[in-house]
Amino acid sequence: MRAVVVGAGIGGLLAARVLAEHGALVTILERDNGPAGDGHRSGVPQARHSHALLAAGANVVEDLFPGLREELIELGAPLFDLGESGRVLFPTGWAPLTDIGVPVQTFTRAALENLLRARVLALPEVTLRQDFSVEGLHLIGGEVRGVHGPSETVHADLVVVASGRTARLSKWLTEAGYDVPADIVVDSNMSYASRVASIPTDADQGWSTNNELTYAPDVRRGGVVNRVEANKWQITLIGASGERPPVDDEGFLAYARSLRNSAIAECVATAPSEEATYRFVGLNNRWTPYHRMNRWPDRLLCLGDAVCVLNPVYGQGMTVVALQAKVLHQVLSRNRDLSAVVAKFRRRSANVLRMPWIVATSADAAWTADEQPWTARVSQWYFDQIVRLIPTHPAVYRRFGMVAQMLSGPGSLLHPSVVWPVIRSAVARRSEPRRSAAFP
Repeated sequence: MRAVVVGAGIGGLLAARVLAEHGALVTILERDNGPAGDGHRSGVPQARHSHALLAAGANVVEDLFPGLREELIELGAPLFDLGESGRVLFPTGWAPLTDIGVPVQTFTRAALENLLRARVLALPEVTLRQDFSVEGLHLIGGEVRGVHGPSETVHADLVVVASGRTARLSKWLTEAGYDVPADIVVDSNMSYASRVASIPTDADQGWSTNNELTYAPDVRRGGVVNRVEANKWQITLIGASGERPPVDDEGFLAYARSLRNSAIAECVATAPSEEATYRFVGLNNRWTPYHRMNRWPDRLLCLGDAVCVLNPVYGQGMTVVALQAKVLHQVLSRNRDLSAVVAKFRRRSANVLRMPWIVATSADAAWTADEQPWTARVSQWYFDQIVRLIPTHPAVYRRFGMVAQMLSGPGSLLHPSVVWPVIRSAVARRSEPRRSAAFP
């Protein structure tokens, strides 16, 4: 089988790895002409900002690339328990310092992508063609049999579109006569500003990640500092609901000092940036529901941000595409017919997206002034109660951490060990004076 993968990002590399394992000869088509000297690709504007490979995604990637965690450790990327070496400031206070059994690793996206690229391109079944801009699908009788480039057609038995948030798949399908459903968009009007700096030799650091979370509708500013490879800090300031972190040194520090978490400003002040500060705006949630299309070209798959872009503040994107790669592996393992592979992957891939979509959009919908359905209001109320409990209930934080890292579904937050503290706390507060803010 000949396969074409459009895009050499995280999703494309994972897809190529899976296809090669199942005997496909894979050609990856990438419009960038390789990463820059610092390892970043120009076609990934979000790459310079903090990324998270949640525990569920890290497990999948380690299965596909055994020893990857150790390779990252050798580069200096720490591996730690989130509850022990993570500092997280919620609107209601600090998360408890306790072992929650969730190992996480912090690194730059460039470090991860470069290691994956080296592993994938070492496979004899995989070829990378850079500086190749795909301009459309090569369709024959309802089947995708390749893609069109500027001056040639690359033929294939299967095409996987993994070209990220700038994918033009909707345009290609529309031009081919297919009815593409409108995007579903939930916008929190969020932006990032990020820089990387060397950790000072005298830094008294007992943590590997330090965060202050934005939280609708009142906490519009946040930040995160991750210890990453090469003894660096990656510092990201976050603005929600229209806030825009500055990129100049003075403004960046002033914004950091406006946060309640003073450790973030201390990192900015003591570790001047060695490179430019980058800002990325337009961070929203957008899902093109291709799985709802009655007519779909045979031998065509799509995954990752090419289908669904999730607000990166929740760190779900790379994990979702890893889980979709796992689905692709499972479907290919059980089906030889490509039509069956496409049909089953479309359905199961959409199922992978549903829960992270609900988690991200339920939180982000609270930034808008629009009236929410009663179900959304109840869900938000319940989540607010959990956030109230986290600073003083390690068991609740442990379950929250498992959900946040996509190791458990949100349903685990309905366990009696969470429900009863929520009820007791809510009843106790009924006699308290009413406050105007969401949290005291």
